[in-house]
Amino acid sequence: MGAVLQGVRGGILGLSSLIDQYGEALRADLLKVGLTLDAVGTKKLGWHDLLAFVKDTRAGSALAIALHGERARWTDREYLMAMMVDALNGANWQRTGKRSGRPKPVVRPGQVSAGEAQHIGDGALPVDEFDIWLADKQAEATPDDENQQSVGGGSLMEPSPTLPQVDVTTPESGSLQR
Repeated sequence: MGAVLQGVRGGILGLSSLIDQYGEALRADLLKVGLTLDAVGTKKLGWHDLLAFVKDTRAGSALAIALHGERARWTDREYLMAMMVDALNGANWQRTGKRSGRPKPVVRPGQVSAGEAQHIGDGALPVDEFDIWLADKQAEATPDDENQQSVGGGSLMEPSPTLPQVDVTTPESGSLQR
């Protein structure tokens, strides 16, 4: 979680922006350690102290969840333990001769279990109806000519250029050719 400030301005302005956007989550984490946002800029909690606190945000903290979503509720350790449980359940299921149904995996944070999955519609959409729907969506997404943004001289709606093909020669030649 050390990269919580990735893409955010540095210094006091960056912290101020972070407080504006994620103040409630940051306040909750500070309260857990006996501090408040009101103390920022004082001897009790200087700006450098707040920066160190934010950079050390751990998985499961309110700030980490606000920044990175539900997936930040677990650390790598919890994810590895869930994978181990899934592997053991699968191995035990195989050893029983697959007499019962396949075991369900441990539900991870932010993941919808199979019983809670949202299903829309009751069957396949005919191709001609899909074509009409797709054309409508593309018409909605096409920006006006005067409002069209460009990046690198091209339109955002244009496909990106293809990357050059790289051919790897045999290990004997020891070189790459484009």
